[in-house]
Amino acid sequence: GSAPTLAATMNSRGFANGANLPGGFTMGANSAPSMAADDSGSIYVVWGQKNWGGANNADIYLVKSTDEGATWTALDTIPKPVTQASGDQWLPWATWDNGTGALVVVYYDSRESSQVNLYASISYDGGTTFQDLKVSDDYWSGNASFAGDYIGVDARDGVAYPVWVDDRDTTGTFK
Repeated sequence: GSAPTLAATMNSRGFANGANLPGGFTMGANSAPSMAADDSGSIYVVWGQKNWGGANNADIYLVKSTDEGATWTALDTIPKPVTQASGDQWLPWATWDNGTGALVVVYYDSRESSQVNLYASISYDGGTTFQDLKVSDDYWSGNASFAGDYIGVDARDGVAYPVWVDDRDTTGTFK
């Protein structure tokens, strides 16, 4: 085996119960990375992080390796370009769709307001460009201790299957 290679340096503290998110969400959010690999052996790593380069927003970051992890691209963001001035994106999960050659990344996003929606960013060119899609059919408050730790996605033959937790049930039960 070969020696490990550093893909990127990240802020691994996460967001503690919203104390660091400008929207004031009380959801805790870790900065743990998610990884996907494509058919050609390229590896994609995504994670959420706040204050990269002095910015106040939380964003999703991406690095890619085309040589099985020996070298990595420069740090990039999802969605691209990041157009929202005050919105945050956090807790990403990535998967590769072998049927269509798409990289699919889902994450929580507050770009529309101080409320939270689930978004997917989909790339058909190996992470160079992305199309954004709002997945959730309703926003939620984002006030949920560690509800955000439960997020994921899988994809097959052009269909993505995201899973997430929100508080739209007014009884306080997260579904």
